[in-house]
Amino acid sequence: MAWALALIGLVSLFRCRRKDEPRRWLGSVALCFFVLSAFYVVVFRRASYIHGYAPFYFTVPVAIAGGIAVEDFAYWCKSQGSWARAAGFVAIAAMYGWLVFSGERQGLALHQPLRILDPKKPEPASLIPELGRVINENFPESMTVICNFFVNYQPQLEYYAQRTILRSNTPVEWRDATSGAELFSKVRWSKLGWRRNLKADEGTNVAEGAKNTQVGGVIWLGEPGAKKILAALPAGSREEVSVRGIPFCFWKPDR
Repeated sequence: MAWALALIGLVSLFRCRRKDEPRRWLGSVALCFFVLSAFYVVVFRRASYIHGYAPFYFTVPVAIAGGIAVEDFAYWCKSQGSWARAAGFVAIAAMYGWLVFSGERQGLALHQPLRILDPKKPEPASLIPELGRVINENFPESMTVICNFFVNYQPQLEYYAQRTILRSNTPVEWRDATSGAELFSKVRWSKLGWRRNLKADEGTNVAEGAKNTQVGGVIWLGEPGAKKILAALPAGSREEVSVRGIPFCFWKPDR
């Protein structure tokens, strides 16, 4: 609704840009903020892709243009008589109430802690740093770790683990990535390219040294397909690790 109001207000600003100087200034201010926000979201794609709050930078231009649309509607109702004024007041109050409720709901959704296993179920607050520390202690720095969780990529676990962490969905992907049947450069490119919007030169760097890079695995045993993934893994060491009461299996290839 906010964007719809902003679009209506933009049309009004465009139509009155020459004969209404105050609105022309308002339009200029809204345009400046919109360009700045669009520059951030478009140019800094990694930040805007990872952080769900990035579109909030559009709040200022949307609020200005939307406010003009509401003002035009209020003036129109005023010119139509008492019944229109009353109906307009109710409509505006209901619209603002819905915007407040919707904004609060979205804000609370962004405020909730990151959940790496199941977005709909609570997790221990210290799961990410503790799991990252255990991954760091069990996997060498040169090894890339594949996991069966991480529905939506976030950088927190990689930060604490200090390891590249990718996600594979199916047992076939696990088998190909861990057995050498598929070049690791292809695996790494397909995962990182989708996740981080890599540029061409970054992709070249990602693919370098692919044959010498080892792959390890962290399997969350509570995931429904965990048994199939374990069955698809090639020979290697397996160790069951409990982090905050949550069971994982750490797999490393035979050297």
